[in-house]
Amino acid sequence: MHELRRMLAYLGPYRRDALLGALAVALETSIELVIPLLMANIIDRGIVERDIPAIFAYV
Repeated sequence: MHELRRMLAYLGPYRRDALLGALAVALETSIELVIPLLMANIIDRGIVERDIPAIFAYV
C-alpha cells in the first residue's frame, strides 16, 4: 500500500487525467462485454428461428 501512495504522489497535476483514463477504460470494457450478448440474441432469435426482421432489429 505504501508503494501505491508513493506512486500516486508522482502523478501530481495529472491525477485527474489518470482517474479519467481509468474510468474510460472501465467504460470501454463494459461496452465490449455487451457485444457477445447482442450477437447471442441475433443468433438465437434471428438465425436459429430464421427470423430475418429480428436480425435487422438488433442491427
